[in-house]
Amino acid sequence: MTLDDFPYLKFEGRNARRNNRTNRGDQGRLIRHLLDTGYDVREMPFVEDGGPVLFNLSLLLVAISDLDAKTQILHGTSWLVVDWYDDRLIWDPELYGGIEGVVVNIDQTWSPKLYLQNAILDKPENPVKDEVSQTFITYNGWLHLESPLIHHTSCDLKLEEFPFDEQECWLRFSLQNTPNYLVRLDITHFNIQRPNISSEWDITRPYPATKTDYITIEMIANGINITYEVMYIGFKLKRLPRFYIQNVMLPVTFLSWLSAVVFIIPAKSGERLSASISLVLGVTVFQIVITDNLPKSSRGDVVLLTVYVTECFIMSIMVTTMSAIVIKMSHQEGKIKNKFIRTIFFDRLGPWCFVSDSGCCRKKAKSSNPTESCTGGVLPAMNGVAGETRSSGAQALHPRGQAWVQKESSSQPVSQEFEESQAPKMMNDFELLACVIDRLFMIATLASLTAITAKFWGEM
Repeated sequence: MTLDDFPYLKFEGRNARRNNRTNRGDQGRLIRHLLDTGYDVREMPFVEDGGPVLFNLSLLLVAISDLDAKTQILHGTSWLVVDWYDDRLIWDPELYGGIEGVVVNIDQTWSPKLYLQNAILDKPENPVKDEVSQTFITYNGWLHLESPLIHHTSCDLKLEEFPFDEQECWLRFSLQNTPNYLVRLDITHFNIQRPNISSEWDITRPYPATKTDYITIEMIANGINITYEVMYIGFKLKRLPRFYIQNVMLPVTFLSWLSAVVFIIPAKSGERLSASISLVLGVTVFQIVITDNLPKSSRGDVVLLTVYVTECFIMSIMVTTMSAIVIKMSHQEGKIKNKFIRTIFFDRLGPWCFVSDSGCCRKKAKSSNPTESCTGGVLPAMNGVAGETRSSGAQALHPRGQAWVQKESSSQPVSQEFEESQAPKMMNDFELLACVIDRLFMIATLASLTAITAKFWGEM
């Protein structure tokens, strides 16, 4: 707001220079003439057509210190300017040393009492501060009042698109116990000092905006209706989401995708379940952070970011459950005889999941018997029979031959143990089934995380 916004405050250059040469006697004589010759602060200014007194409001929004989403309170600082006309405060500057304007205390002139309706205060308070404000009177009867305004007002927030939301907040001004047929509010100017008035919010255009509303109250005693005017001054705020993207959204996304990496950890290593639980705790921390910044409301639409974090939390719980199932299955031993399970998981899904057994069933010698068991029990039995034959035959041999046979039989277990240690370890049926199911769980987790992430970032 500049002097051009208030044309009734403009003075001619000649008169402005003469104001500097006025003496104190002229100013005191003028004040006594205006205020001590029958002027009553309880009397309203006279309007020739009998209409209401026009009360002009101008507001300069200086800063927004905070818009608390949890309490839904807007904390800001503005500069309030009030102008009105009083026909009793008119004089001729030529008669008072060229004085065209004078400053008096606010309680020395009539002024309506403003009231900020949506202020969050312990008691109603006039936004015009008497202790820091003064009234500037011009020779043509206009009164100009400026006052700093520190406002804490309620703002109905819509947080469905948090943190990419836009909010519309209003300051509601009215006159205390003054019907609209006596005094009418009007907005002259509403300016914003700068667009980046907050570290978290930006003012969007084409706002600010103003509108007028009326409140009718019926007096119970005599049944008379009294209508009060309410002036709305609004502005639209757009949240700057970089803080929440860097500190909440990206960490949650990375943690949720780490759930798929859990399936790479071997089931028998003993670290898979602890890694899954750590991811659950990590997502829970970010869920608490988001909850602390949002209001405790069960009405309206759900916040989209809360839905995303909840879905990631559910996925972490499911991954932990899947890991427990795979670990339990991999520690079982035995043979699965169900042909349906063997056909589906071993013959069909196993190759697609890149899972195969790595024992004697897959790597046998060409001279081995194809009907022998994969457990390797036939070979020790044959070795045992051969040992008995050799020992029985050794009894009929020469003592030197008997010694050679005993030496050969004693070296046989050593070579057999060496061959068994070099052979690949066989995977039992339950362990193989656990590997197949583990791969299926990993594929399902990747598909679910892709759908959840694409849905969230797509709606943003």
